[in-house]
Amino acid sequence: MSLLNLIFKNYIVSFFKKRGIAFKLNNLILVVSSVIFIVALFINYHFTKILLVKDIENQAETIARITAGEIERIFISSEEVAKFLVSIMQKSDLGKNNLAVMLASIVENHQQLYGGSLAFEPYEYDQKIKFYSPYAYETRNGIKVINQLSETTDYTKFPWFSNLKDGKQEYWTEPYREEITKKELITYSVPFFSEVEGVKKLKGVARVDISLKWLSKIIKEIDSSEKFYAMIISKDGSLIYYPFSDKKELDNIFEYAKKNKEQSLEELAREMASGKTNFLYTYVPLLKETAWLYYAPIGHKGWAIALFYPDKELKKNLAQINILMITICLLGIVLLMLLIFFITRKLIGPIIRLTHSVKLIGRGNLNWEIATSNSNDEVGILTRSFKDMQDSLKEYIENLKRTTAEKETYLTELKIASTIQNSILPDITDEFKRDLYELYVKLVPAKDISGDFYDFFYIDNQTIAITVADVSGKGFPAAFFMSMAKFAIKNICNSSKNLTPGEILTVVNELIISEKVSNMFFTCYLVFYNINTGRFRYANAGHHDLIHVLSNGKIEEKGMMGIPPVGFFQKTKYQDQEFILGKGEIVALFTDGIPEASNLEDVQFGNKKINEHFSLKYKEKLSDIGDSLVANVLDFEEHHRFDDITLLILKRN
Repeated sequence: MSLLNLIFKNYIVSFFKKRGIAFKLNNLILVVSSVIFIVALFINYHFTKILLVKDIENQAETIARITAGEIERIFISSEEVAKFLVSIMQKSDLGKNNLAVMLASIVENHQQLYGGSLAFEPYEYDQKIKFYSPYAYETRNGIKVINQLSETTDYTKFPWFSNLKDGKQEYWTEPYREEITKKELITYSVPFFSEVEGVKKLKGVARVDISLKWLSKIIKEIDSSEKFYAMIISKDGSLIYYPFSDKKELDNIFEYAKKNKEQSLEELAREMASGKTNFLYTYVPLLKETAWLYYAPIGHKGWAIALFYPDKELKKNLAQINILMITICLLGIVLLMLLIFFITRKLIGPIIRLTHSVKLIGRGNLNWEIATSNSNDEVGILTRSFKDMQDSLKEYIENLKRTTAEKETYLTELKIASTIQNSILPDITDEFKRDLYELYVKLVPAKDISGDFYDFFYIDNQTIAITVADVSGKGFPAAFFMSMAKFAIKNICNSSKNLTPGEILTVVNELIISEKVSNMFFTCYLVFYNINTGRFRYANAGHHDLIHVLSNGKIEEKGMMGIPPVGFFQKTKYQDQEFILGKGEIVALFTDGIPEASNLEDVQFGNKKINEHFSLKYKEKLSDIGDSLVANVLDFEEHHRFDDITLLILKRN
């Protein structure tokens, strides 16, 4: 060990001491650059793999989405054809020749269809013929039309017919082999009826067939990259599309997995059949190798698609990228050494001074004066660039400080406004409660500040005033306008006790318009409820119906008057309506954030779901009724909130 130390000190250290700064810098940069490039290669390998895997997932997701969309389009188009046949059969009675011509035309003009049939109930088409089912299908020589089965074959026991006898309106079969053509098909069937003395009677079934071979060809054309293996299964595990093995061995994935004791494959198939979506790295028995797997549901039939990307393909791509990176790194080191060798002597002095200035700036001393140069060479340009960067950085930091301060002020104001707004909305306290009624209220703002509001208060010992309103607009203006409207209604109610709800809204409307408060308006219900008699007197300003739940659970929608919102038109007269709320009956008032709540498909929640909810739960506690309805709306919106939700429920005990 001492000999090695002696050699290092006497020869190696001595050798480097005698060399110039360019030589030392070249060797130092060579060592450092080599280490950096090696580390960079490992980092590049890691992140490149992440990016490639992400790209695989994105490609798989895109292919799956396009495939699902195309299959769903085929399904919907086929369903429309079958329903068209039903509409024809229910409007007219066609002769055999006309039936044949119609079926042939439909199959010929719809490329997704392999065949189409009209299967009649026994003796329904002709009292002399028990079974009649003309069938048009594709052949190499064109469209062929036959009486599908012999007159003694009971096709009514086939799934596409028998499953419609229990009242179903439509039915999709699992894949099966058709008896005449021996083709593997899936079938969509719809019943059609005749009406005898006012009674609907099953007349027959319209049926359209899709060839799995044709469907597989369509699916294969979607992904031309030939990098992914695809598999499509039905809900019961039947294979719809499976290109990389003999499909005869794999009619059903569940049966194949059990037969070959492939538990992981069976679990994967069940995950797919359950409608889940996932992306994972796993061993695939069907490929007999590891792969990246993406699976997702397809449409409304319960099908699922799986896309396999072999891991060996990913490793192959990584190897190619690494070879390229290594080559680039080696060339970079060589070029770097050559550049350093030629420019070290000329640049070393100015660079040291510049480095010193940069270090001071990097530590936060932005006022340090960088010595600029009038030289037009690289050092001069670099020096002036750093000077410009220093000035830009100072300006940026100042702007950042100002922007940050403004943002913090805005967020603070927003929080204060939200707190104030919540504080002016009343709570149902023990002092407010009475045994003669129950009250529930909940407001869920879409943002920090709501444009909805509610209020309830006693105007005498036996009358409660109730307000539920929705202000146009959002944010601070809506919140301010909401507060002003709430207090205006309450003050007028308390100061003018002889006025009806409609007269009070008329006064508020004139007040808002005459004072030119803003260009905003609001819809609302103003209710006077007598807790002793159950008299429910109300006025509606541009709001939708309220819900009246009778003691037997029957729903009545009422309250629409066709009168504009408050603040909309001058000299608007608001009318009163009233009814008696019976014992055990419920009234629900709510803003449009509930019925107009939309999901990702832009489908609205709607009054039907609200009515069904109250019909089902009207005997439960008001808190359970209200909380579960709000929860259903939030789940329906799938966390994509666009409007405030306000719900107030009143029940007479």
